[in-house]
Amino acid sequence: MQKAAVWQAKIAKGRILVATLMAQGVEGIRTVLSLIEKRHGIFVHDLLIAVVSVPLAVWMRTGTLDGALFKHSLVYTLISASIFLWLQLYRSVWHYFSLHEFMAVCLAAIYSCGIYFPLMVLMGRYNPWPRSTIFVLWGVTTFLLCLTRVTVKFLRGRWLDGGVHAYASTPETRLLLLGSAKAIQAALQALGQVPGKPYQVLGCLETPYNALKHVDGVRVLGTMASATSVVEQLNLEGRHPHHVVLLDPITESAQALLQLTKALHPLGVCLSHIDHLEKGHPTVTPFVLEELLRRSVPHPKKAPSPLRGKEVLLVHAGQPLMRAVATYLSAEADVRGLTLCDLSETLLWETQHDLPALDRPIQAHLLLSRDQESFEEVMAQAKPAFVMAAPSLSHASFVDKHLSQAFTLLVKEVEHLILAAKTQESAKLVYILPGEPGPATTQIEALYNLVEAFLLTQDVTVIRTGHVFEDEESLPSRIEAALDTPGLVDISESLTLYRSLSLEMLGERLVGALSGLMKNPLEPGEGLWLVPDLVVSPEELVVHMQSLSPHDVPAPTLRRVPVGHPFLGASFEVIHAPLSKTAVSSRYSLALQGKLDLTNVLQSLKALAKAHDDKGIRAQLRGV
Repeated sequence: MQKAAVWQAKIAKGRILVATLMAQGVEGIRTVLSLIEKRHGIFVHDLLIAVVSVPLAVWMRTGTLDGALFKHSLVYTLISASIFLWLQLYRSVWHYFSLHEFMAVCLAAIYSCGIYFPLMVLMGRYNPWPRSTIFVLWGVTTFLLCLTRVTVKFLRGRWLDGGVHAYASTPETRLLLLGSAKAIQAALQALGQVPGKPYQVLGCLETPYNALKHVDGVRVLGTMASATSVVEQLNLEGRHPHHVVLLDPITESAQALLQLTKALHPLGVCLSHIDHLEKGHPTVTPFVLEELLRRSVPHPKKAPSPLRGKEVLLVHAGQPLMRAVATYLSAEADVRGLTLCDLSETLLWETQHDLPALDRPIQAHLLLSRDQESFEEVMAQAKPAFVMAAPSLSHASFVDKHLSQAFTLLVKEVEHLILAAKTQESAKLVYILPGEPGPATTQIEALYNLVEAFLLTQDVTVIRTGHVFEDEESLPSRIEAALDTPGLVDISESLTLYRSLSLEMLGERLVGALSGLMKNPLEPGEGLWLVPDLVVSPEELVVHMQSLSPHDVPAPTLRRVPVGHPFLGASFEVIHAPLSKTAVSSRYSLALQGKLDLTNVLQSLKALAKAHDDKGIRAQLRGV
């Protein structure tokens, strides 16, 4: 028994040793492949293949090797090098080797052998080789060039990176993937893992452009700059794409993305974004793609409406957005009753008389003020299950000159509305904000971004509708479908940010929101707080804060605050993948205390680096 136990222990140790060696071997192979697959590595590899092809072909044809091989190999290698550069074989990615890349390799071998053949005849006048040697040379060159590529594709696709996945044969949701080759490959594999989902990838839009014709069998149709023309051509062919999915972290400017969004919107295409990829490690998962594409997946049965048989109260019902919602609820939704309230008696009367009648009368109540008592009085009479509200346009009248005052007034109104809703049992508050979550280009967008951030701290469902809502008939129905979703819901049909915001997008958004305060700096002691939950390294915060111009934008100060810190303004979470291995997870706050300059930012960052005892960061900051 003791001997058996000893042998079992030795076998277990042997298995552990073998598993360790295999893991190290796989990691070593992955490292070697990553070096070979670089452009200069591919070019050097192809030249070595050309060098050994001539002696190998001569030996296979004649069975002997003579002294003229060096001269012939040198000539053939120089010819092949020029052909490979001309056809740009070095731009190929072996991981995505397919029939189209095979044809390119065959063509390169044909050109090389065709140019070399007359030189071979002239150089072999006194000791000629058989003329059929050129065909053997073509076969050897083609075989060796393809052998390495096929081996790498097999190792990466089957062993190192997982298996090959099949795609649905009868798709109903058509996609264009926009991103780098690795991100597109990861997305294709994730789509293949979604069971029973009818997705079809029409093609890829590669950025940066890498001169690839196909990625895993999917055609590369162009770049980001040619996205509009590609979509127009697909529409003419009867293959209208539903989504252009941006896979990589945003490297283009927000303005370029917004211009692309506006160009695609008239074509009926939604530009969606997954900023979910760590540097060099694509991590697109089936869950993320399924969540991203949930709006266009056809459902055989419509889900029951959360408003069915419920009382609904619309606050500021005279505003255009709420009037569109009221029209839909009175005509389409199976609500039990509808109550309208507004500060303007004229707008309230117009809205009430423009609506089709329900089985029970539509109630209308005039709000006397924006305080808690007025909201509680209306709610006590309506007893709503859902309270749907939107900002009044009266806030926009002075927001260009008084952003901080407009924010304060609107936040106070929202606070009163939240407190009034809590007095009603099972009443759920839904706040609808025009515009999209993203960088603010106007002061009114900045105001809505700040209000959104505040609402997300109050356990309120916030719905962003996009910029155009008057002409969209589907908007109210999309609002209805989003009522049960907690947190922030973006139902706009343009640039959509899911789960995360890149640091650059977050910075642009905060800068756009705070820039209006330059005209009206806060009084001493006042503070407008924005607390994103970032997972980034301090050095990246340094780089980004340095990019902010102190002449145009008030530079915020970085300060650490405890969770649950009492502040007037807003707190919102940003789920962000780590941007480096040295990332630290902390809760930072961006505080604006009057007119600040870049010196305050750097001093705070130095203190932050000192607190983390990071000598490397502190050394970088000394030279700033």
